[in-house]
Amino acid sequence: MDIVNDGGGSVSYYLEISEPEKHREFPLSRIISLIKNGDKNLRTQSTHIKKRVIAGACGAEIKELKARLLPVASFNGVFESGKKITNASFIRSSGVFCVDIDKINDPVVLEASKEEICRFESVVACFISPSGTGIKVLMAVDPSFIKNDAEFKHAYNEFEQYFRLMGYDIDEACKDVRRACYLTYDEDVYYNPDAKVFKLKEYVEPVGNAAAGSVGSVSCVSGVQGVHDTYKSDRSSDPEA
Repeated sequence: MDIVNDGGGSVSYYLEISEPEKHREFPLSRIISLIKNGDKNLRTQSTHIKKRVIAGACGAEIKELKARLLPVASFNGVFESGKKITNASFIRSSGVFCVDIDKINDPVVLEASKEEICRFESVVACFISPSGTGIKVLMAVDPSFIKNDAEFKHAYNEFEQYFRLMGYDIDEACKDVRRACYLTYDEDVYYNPDAKVFKLKEYVEPVGNAAAGSVGSVSCVSGVQGVHDTYKSDRSSDPEA
């Protein structure tokens, strides 16, 4: 029997990327509402950043603007209260897995890609990134399959294969459970709280010298055909572009 997602559980939200220890737990639906409706500040800040990207601002400027102006969510789950969000401080899965698809510079291709991805049956939410050149995708997962960072990385390997079959490359930085995401205003954010749970294979801990992270074929494929700053020393902790 197919498992139906409940729309995602709780995620971690914080106001400034430089203060990940000040995260709070919020329902995913509330974060989606913030993205869709925004507030005066988020709408203004998101528009400003996209205009600077269109104007050809350098990557360093865009990175600084996002870090200074945008709030942050770690969509993959909940982390220990009062501690920095790290792989080790992960407590439980939110029931979604956050995927980044970056560097889609053509607006027409961007919209067409978003429209196609929204038809994948396990997509809970999908919205345009703060830069306006990428897509954020939240995939429905069974939280019991992701209880720690090792299991999360195992799930990443499966999603990487799945999206590649569909014609998309996902950002390797998504492989850490602590992965943070700058929030933005997107009134056309897609949200399907009834998305089907993606059928992950159960993680088996490697024994001895057995290679970690290898997976077989993807276990759930949609019928639709396919058409990145907190800690500089670890790129995978950086929010997307």
